[in-house]
Amino acid sequence: MQPFVALARALAMRGADVELAAPENFAPFVMSAGVRFVALPGDVQALMQSERGRRVLARGDRLTWAREMWSFLEPRWDGIADRVDELAERADAMIVHALSVPFALAAIDLARMPFGIGLMIPAGAPTRAYPSPMIASRSLGPLNAATHLAAERAMWALHADRVDARRRRAGLSALRRDGYAEARRARVPVLHAWDDALLPHPSDLPPHVLSTGEWTLDVSLDPPLDHALDAWIDEGDAPVYVGFGSLPMVDPRKTLAMVERVTARLGVRALIAAGWTASSLHTDAPHVRISGEVDHAYVLPRCRAAVHHGGAGTVHATLRAGLPSVIASVYADQPFWGRRIEAMELGATFPVQRLDARRLERALEIALRHDVRARALAVGTRMRDDGADVAARFVVEKLAHVTH
Repeated sequence: MQPFVALARALAMRGADVELAAPENFAPFVMSAGVRFVALPGDVQALMQSERGRRVLARGDRLTWAREMWSFLEPRWDGIADRVDELAERADAMIVHALSVPFALAAIDLARMPFGIGLMIPAGAPTRAYPSPMIASRSLGPLNAATHLAAERAMWALHADRVDARRRRAGLSALRRDGYAEARRARVPVLHAWDDALLPHPSDLPPHVLSTGEWTLDVSLDPPLDHALDAWIDEGDAPVYVGFGSLPMVDPRKTLAMVERVTARLGVRALIAAGWTASSLHTDAPHVRISGEVDHAYVLPRCRAAVHHGGAGTVHATLRAGLPSVIASVYADQPFWGRRIEAMELGATFPVQRLDARRLERALEIALRHDVRARALAVGTRMRDDGADVAARFVVEKLAHVTH
């Protein structure tokens, strides 16, 4: 969600009147940034914190998680589409997440509505350079481009009948092919919101696919600084950051005990940013500190390495701070980013279901090496910080005249 909040703020600074639509649980975060929020049906946080959600996460299987997400989405489909219809009626232009393309195409005429797709992950623009993260995390060589098409068609098949029905009711012409292919035929702009220092922009992509850099916030929306945490960081060597962002740990107490043992053996301190699970955890180990949400921009540069699930936002944040990563990937694009970090010799990765003390210790030994830290620092210095403004400038100047 943070990248789209960053884009919304950048658009507003250029004079645009912006609304951001997202699942209802994101309302506090979006509104705290001063962005007008439109709630879509569903609470993703509740799903991921549920017992069922935790069990699915524990399996670490893309297909199982995709089925779970569809089970969550299907009964809310019409409600989401109705809200997008309302937005389309009053909008001059729309920028949507790749997963929201079906809802947008159920409501708009591509020939009349300026429309763009924002990609936080390397999917949605077929290329030979890398596979779709939804299908594979390692390169499949000449089959890479086909994986992107296969992922799109599988996604579209879930939505096709509903999209066609809504377009007929709205008096819109039927789509001649799947919506993603139709968008490519219409040369709908696609904005790649990751940094070229992490994943270079492929040379085989058409001109309407643009690399903007990561969309980072111009202000911190994280909680105020915890002075006790600040003092703990300062009183010893730089700690290893252990964070699982918006994903709840499947077995928080077991994970905590493992981190305590491994970091003690390695002689390093650990800061555990436990997110939603922080209130259920406690430690008496003096070399370990537990916190809820933390300000990445302030805390990460004071750490020496990071252990996390490998979401695109956290991968960028750790590299921006010059930190090597240990990525215990769960689903979606996380295995892809883990392999990318490993290929660049910036850390180590493994699936979260294989997480144990021995594997974590070996991975941290790699991440704590001086040469790995030096490479991470070098990559961090090459990362740009104007991605949201680059994207906003394109939307305002090229996609549509949306200023008022």
